[in-house]
Amino acid sequence: MKKRLIALACIVAVLLSACGNGDGAAGNNQGASSLSTSQAEDSTVFRNVKWGMSKEDVVASEQHEPSYSNEKSRIIIYEDQLVCGLNSTLMYIFDYNFQLCTCVVLHTESHSSVSLYVQDYKAYKAGLTEKYGEPTTDELIWHDRTFFNDPNHALSIGDLEYISKWETDDTEFECTLKGDNGKVECTINVQSKEYPMPKADSGL
Repeated sequence: MKKRLIALACIVAVLLSACGNGDGAAGNNQGASSLSTSQAEDSTVFRNVKWGMSKEDVVASEQHEPSYSNEKSRIIIYEDQLVCGLNSTLMYIFDYNFQLCTCVVLHTESHSSVSLYVQDYKAYKAGLTEKYGEPTTDELIWHDRTFFNDPNHALSIGDLEYISKWETDDTEFECTLKGDNGKVECTINVQSKEYPMPKADSGL
């Protein structure tokens, strides 16, 4: 299990780089489906966290032990969570001063049809839109138009990518859906403007 969680952390490091920007306890409690509480009420930016929080504060906000963390790690992982009603893995990433700087949601639903991944991407996007308004960017990016008339296949092989972005005074949000060799992945990246993500590394 630990090797799988470390692999997830490495995947996230690569994902964040592409965007340009221990003690393992079974964390099987499903978190709240909502993205965050009201920013107007307590300035939380995602679920119940605020930028600059310590690891201890983040764990306290989730109210149960993470699936992976250790004393020296700059990543906390929660598996088996609900985000916008979808099974997801959450990663909280900290800067070199161990202050929260990034949150990542990894979609973990498994489907036999690519169209269902598109539906899940739209569910993530709807949740973000409900909370933060219409996206500033909402695009389908074609890297290769060979399968233009079969967008689901194009998505599964990496020829097509879905991307949506939102922005607040202190936070940038990016939701993406992309594929490679038949494997489709959907992620939400939530990035602080004040606490930049360290240069690409796993933080383990």
